[in-house]
Amino acid sequence: MKKPFLIILSLILAFTMFNSSAIASSGVVIYDSISDPLPGNIPSMGFEATSTNEFGDEILFTADSGRAIESITVIMSSWGCESGAWNSLDCETTPDATFDHPITLNLYAVDTSGSIRSPGDLLATLTQTFTIPYRPSANLSLCPGGGWYSEGEGKCYNGLATSITFDFSGMGVTLPDDIIWGVAYNTSHYGVNPIGVSASCYSESGGCGYDSLNVGVLTSDSMVGTDVDSSGVFLNSTWAGAYCDAGVGGTGTLRLDTGCWEGYRPQIRFEVQEMLGACQVNKDYSNKVYNLASDCITDKTIFIEDGWTLNGNGYSITAIDPVGGHFLGAVIMNGGTTASIINLEVTASGLTNACDSGANRLRAILFDGAGGSITDNYVHGIRQGLSGCQEGNAIEVRNFDAASNPAPNQMEVLISGNVVEDYQKNGITTNGNVAATVSDNTITGDGQITYIAQNGIQVGYGATAFVRNNTISSNWYSPKSYVACGLLMYDANGVKQKDNIFFTNEKNLCNFMRGGGIFNLE
Repeated sequence: MKKPFLIILSLILAFTMFNSSAIASSGVVIYDSISDPLPGNIPSMGFEATSTNEFGDEILFTADSGRAIESITVIMSSWGCESGAWNSLDCETTPDATFDHPITLNLYAVDTSGSIRSPGDLLATLTQTFTIPYRPSANLSLCPGGGWYSEGEGKCYNGLATSITFDFSGMGVTLPDDIIWGVAYNTSHYGVNPIGVSASCYSESGGCGYDSLNVGVLTSDSMVGTDVDSSGVFLNSTWAGAYCDAGVGGTGTLRLDTGCWEGYRPQIRFEVQEMLGACQVNKDYSNKVYNLASDCITDKTIFIEDGWTLNGNGYSITAIDPVGGHFLGAVIMNGGTTASIINLEVTASGLTNACDSGANRLRAILFDGAGGSITDNYVHGIRQGLSGCQEGNAIEVRNFDAASNPAPNQMEVLISGNVVEDYQKNGITTNGNVAATVSDNTITGDGQITYIAQNGIQVGYGATAFVRNNTISSNWYSPKSYVACGLLMYDANGVKQKDNIFFTNEKNLCNFMRGGGIFNLE
């Protein structure tokens, strides 16, 4: 014989038909059992009707995905009316009428120590008050049974499917691959703290909306992730009849209930913040912009997708040594032939003093064989202590072929509005077949030092540049064996400099084959 709640589910299912709407998704989806498109109503588990305190499922997220939770959406089914009831042919609801109710989402680790998988440690919990719509009024002419009529589907429903979204974006919650989740809320007689019958809505014609609020369940054909037990859920009810095993396994605690839930999967979607390397970002696909969502750290290079912009929004990316090794290469680098970086702080912390060569040399922002723009950034601390290693350039743009000759195709780049200080070797470097406009930057070296000959701006090895309106200072190497320069031009292919401010540099301008005649940037 069917359990009472399954009879209710079958009744609802008889009225189900998909409509054209779907729940919007903004982040990366790592689990999704929500039907797409979503019907006007779906089968559901009623808390008040089945003496339920908590209801959920065990799920396994998609592989190789981040776990920094941004939001979790649950589909509910609202059967409440402002006056009357869904089953008495007198349901009346003012259009868009709602009620507010607090609902809790619990996220548990999975305890596998026993013979039956069970909820382990509570990983996170969040309670939010949601505005829930009442179901629409009965349309007796089209729905003689008392249901409301969905124009878009041409169908009658007794309840109304509605989504609620829990906002985890500011909580810093990172989940394992496998969890148990549960929705919990109070009704007049059930929940952790039953509301009781003294609430004013209890004696009103429509009763309390939360007593007719259910959690949606329906098998989706567009599944993301894995439902660990397709015939089971996790249920906490005080009524033995709510369980597949008629309560033999116990009541009143959240436990696995399996054997009779095939086809009735709780409807939920988990979304995580998108990742750029180790950093959480919000992707603006229409404009190809990564918007950094918070300060972050990285122990390896972060690559910018071809044609995309990284907008730091004033947040920082800090390079650190990986476990058992030291940081290699650039902190941020192009992944294609064009990129842009704006309004970002880039720094490093506690890097090992280890000299590297070639692609492994330390740089903060590196464009290698790419054009674009590097603007309004704050770059500092790109160093391995007080090191003489010939690396640690704050901003570098280079363009060479495989034989280390200037590449045949020139790359144009704008480097403007940046504040660069506390670098190891050079503040801004442009080398190879690069056409650069370097303007309105503030570049500050370490002053009179003995460990490395710093340069504020370097234009070399076939590069051409227009260097203007920059403030360049404090590049000074005390030993006389080498000279530190405010602006170093070395085997360049044409450099024009104007309206720059130089002070406290060992030498403001160093011209070693500056080049000329072909410069064409204005």
